[in-house]
Amino acid sequence: MHYRTFDLWRFVAAMLIMVYHYLYFAPIELWNVLGPIVRRPQALLDLFFMISGFLVMTRYGRGMESAADFAGFLRRRLATLYPLHLLTLAFFVPIALAGAAGLMTLNNPARWDLSLLPLHLTLTHAWGLRDELAFNFPSWSLSAELLCYLLFPAILLLHRRLGPRGLLVALLAWVVAVELLWASGRLGEEHWSRANNFGAYRALIGFLAGCLVALAVEARRVAVTRLWPGQAVLLLAVALMLVEAPPLLPIATLALALFLAAAAETARPCATLFLAAWSPLLRTSFGIYLWHMVFAAIFYQLLWNKLFAGAGSTAFLAYTLLPVTFTMAAAFLSRPFERWAYALLTGGERARQGVAAA
Repeated sequence: MHYRTFDLWRFVAAMLIMVYHYLYFAPIELWNVLGPIVRRPQALLDLFFMISGFLVMTRYGRGMESAADFAGFLRRRLATLYPLHLLTLAFFVPIALAGAAGLMTLNNPARWDLSLLPLHLTLTHAWGLRDELAFNFPSWSLSAELLCYLLFPAILLLHRRLGPRGLLVALLAWVVAVELLWASGRLGEEHWSRANNFGAYRALIGFLAGCLVALAVEARRVAVTRLWPGQAVLLLAVALMLVEAPPLLPIATLALALFLAAAAETARPCATLFLAAWSPLLRTSFGIYLWHMVFAAIFYQLLWNKLFAGAGSTAFLAYTLLPVTFTMAAAFLSRPFERWAYALLTGGERARQGVAAA
């Protein structure tokens, strides 16, 4: 089953993340007004991980029985994540090489540290091996996703032996462990709910929560047939983020929103048919997420900072339409490349709709 609601949620979240990153380049008076607002809903990233856990458990939870099944699953997931990651990474590496050769001066040298390239090529840069963000910043979530995929057989084994309650205990134990790691200073200064350098630790919480939601929806113990409760609870989660509630509260509220939306769409798939016409646009969320920092580098770091740095807030907002347009165009135009790469890496399979890439 394809959950169109999740396509919509991921698209909106990707757009908000793009706007948040673009506002970093805004005049200070505009940042002071909008920056704190768009920065607070960072837990929307956890929604990506929850949706991913939900869809993976829904589609692979029963069918994975052997090492060969897991190998096929992992190949499909890498075929979804890796090609566009590699394509966007290829934009940043030549800049880093030019800086290392002294051909250009680069601000923020840590971002262009070529010693971090092997971690990005192996998608291990969010596993806590280093504490710097480099190259295409948002790709940390792909690295975090990969670790969740690698742990999925263990998650399945735990569920099959101990049931959903065992999985719930594992989730709670991991939350406590991550809290203790953060309190000890091993996950950096910023709370783990905002972490990206150690993003895999954070992502596993969302992924496990998504797996549990999938099991709850499958059990069908609560009848939900309307779409609005899920949307209302999602808005409540965003409101909790905006008022800076304790981080576990909006994360738990996101899990409840996920359950209500998935249960409603499972009961009445036709309820989201009105979104079908928008599917080509909504499915660009992964591309928007990975491409937007490429155009931030071009339109802000290269052009805005050098040519228009003294312009005001109105000019900045008008100018921002350019990178937004180019990002969405790149995300749309790279979809055929994603499908071609997926078929190439999976031996001709067609990509499944809806399985989260980020």
